[in-house]
Amino acid sequence: MYRSSDVKKRDRIGVYLCVLPLIARFVLSYLFSHVSTCVQNDTVSYLLSSVLGALEWVLPFGIYSMLFVRQKVIESHRVKTYNPWIIFFCAYFVAGIMTIAYNVILSKFGYSFPSDDINGFGIGKIAIFVLTSVVLVPFAEEYSFRKVILFSLLPVGKVNAIFISAFMFAICHNVASYIYSFVMGIALAIICLKRSFGYSVLIHAVNNAISCAFAIMQNNMSENIYRTISFARFAVVCVVGVLCTALVIKGRYSCAKKS
Repeated sequence: MYRSSDVKKRDRIGVYLCVLPLIARFVLSYLFSHVSTCVQNDTVSYLLSSVLGALEWVLPFGIYSMLFVRQKVIESHRVKTYNPWIIFFCAYFVAGIMTIAYNVILSKFGYSFPSDDINGFGIGKIAIFVLTSVVLVPFAEEYSFRKVILFSLLPVGKVNAIFISAFMFAICHNVASYIYSFVMGIALAIICLKRSFGYSVLIHAVNNAISCAFAIMQNNMSENIYRTISFARFAVVCVVGVLCTALVIKGRYSCAKKS
């Protein structure tokens, strides 16, 4: 355990300054948005925007990490027997149910829900959309919020670090995704903390791949077929999610073999 009295001065400063890379990211986002608009080719501009979008996360958080995150603190919390998939499907189910209720409330106040509008996208832009959603974004966000922010906050306690990093992760998404992002942020933080950074990136990528696939289907299928597939997805998520949630509640989320 890392008590406040045992925390080194550098760790304490890192906790206080953890919001700085987030502020720097928003500044870079503003600057980079003007760079991509200078390119005339629409596809190239979209690609450049995606790459710069990843860099605006990695650069400031990378500098912060070199200054304040200690590898020994990270490795001391690993528990290799955690099954990340049970935790993920549990969070996916719980976050989905909570988001439905949350969005009903938002709709009562006339909130306009954003969507991934990829109508009119050619093959090139769809490929970039998939690459960005499934590769660049998961790595950039997991590096920023889990490998950097989460571990820099460990001196104030694991639970505090998990919830604060999840909160910071959530507020960087749109209003309709606050609840979903917060719950998934908690799950990804637990997975990164207890298993590995690689698993959190992989599971984030799977989560985004599902959303990406349904965004593409929504824009390329008839409404009836899309609704049928969406209902099937909902049924599968409910069944798997309930089972995984029950396992988590009972504490059976270990992949260790019993002797």
